[in-house]
Amino acid sequence: MADFEGRWSDFESRGVKLLAASVDSLEDADKTANDLSLSFPLAYGLEAEEFSEATGAFWEEGQKIIHATKFILNPKGEVASAVYSNEPANRYKADDCIRLIDFLKRAKQGKAWEVPL
Repeated sequence: MADFEGRWSDFESRGVKLLAASVDSLEDADKTANDLSLSFPLAYGLEAEEFSEATGAFWEEGQKIIHATKFILNPKGEVASAVYSNEPANRYKADDCIRLIDFLKRAKQGKAWEVPL
């Protein structure tokens, strides 16, 4: 989340809203949001098993956690891209999301492969 907070203004300038969600309690979510000085909302109390069933996210029964899952939604609220990861190496970083959002916007204009220098 800190990575996304660090690039929050880049998302905002593109008209993109960020939302984080967690299985954590209100107290733990508040601590995380305060520790990271988040500028975007952090939802809490997510029902992990239900979320996993609805989205395909990795649910770990023993630890009662959902592994990192990131979605990019289009303006209609449909999933444009998703990454599911059970390890630190294969996750969307803020830069990845910004590049993908820019690509999707260019694609909508028929200019997907025009890469700005």
